[in-house]
Amino acid sequence: MTPHKKTIADWEASGKLSESASQAIRIWLTESPYEAFREDVRRLIDSQDIEELEDGFRAQIAFGTGGIRGKMGTGPNRINLRTIGEAAQGLAQYVLSAGGQGAASRGIAIAFDTRINSDIYAREVASIVAGNGIRAYIFGEPRATPQLSFAVRELGASAGVVISASHNPPRDNGFKAYWSDGGQVVAPHDKAIIAEVNAITEIKRTNYNDGISAETIRIMPAHMEATYIARTALSLGEHRDVKIVFSPLHGVGATSIIPALSNLGFNDLTVIDKQNDFAGNFPTMIGGVANPEDP
Repeated sequence: MTPHKKTIADWEASGKLSESASQAIRIWLTESPYEAFREDVRRLIDSQDIEELEDGFRAQIAFGTGGIRGKMGTGPNRINLRTIGEAAQGLAQYVLSAGGQGAASRGIAIAFDTRINSDIYAREVASIVAGNGIRAYIFGEPRATPQLSFAVRELGASAGVVISASHNPPRDNGFKAYWSDGGQVVAPHDKAIIAEVNAITEIKRTNYNDGISAETIRIMPAHMEATYIARTALSLGEHRDVKIVFSPLHGVGATSIIPALSNLGFNDLTVIDKQNDFAGNFPTMIGGVANPEDP
């Protein structure tokens, strides 16, 4: 480890690496909560990727009103299991302190999209929620954000989480927090959750499979799917002789759009097959950005 420390000191002395970044790098190399990331940090150091080290370690990724979102990677300014874990721990603590009697049994609902690592981050959130004594409900497959919002209200859950970075580039991911009304957290909950996240010193978790066995982590009830489609299928007219072309852009849209249209009787539906897969790098999209606003 000595050569790594010496290199960091040399870079700091030359002005190529800030003091805040070098201090964080040393913490992630030596302290036990970051043990799983040590090899990744060493690889960055060995490759002399000073730009990535500076950007990944110079600051703590900010938990804003909706949560955190950014580039996946190693360091406190990246989306990874540690920063996702801190966000989940902070939300869990706030739910227990502010959710009132029964907040733990009402639980936290969790959804994830098709992005790279979204399923892994979602299971980590469920493990931390359960580790804090709160029941976790998690969708077994990728689902859209509106379905999470619906599930929060249908379950009467205390809060919800979506692992997603919306239409950011494939390198990004995020953690979005929702309150018991099914909407993203707003005042006064937002600032209170931010305070909890910023003060995290310990993350409590249970093993995911153990949580499933003990039913402290539960796969979202099967009826939630049919209930959501039935409740959200809204028709503004009687005409059904409409030709529809739909692309989910490699995302989760087909899981709800197709059954909702079918439920309403729209049967002349063409789905773009080459974009109807769960591909987190969005391979057919220009620049890998699945933004429906782009032509």
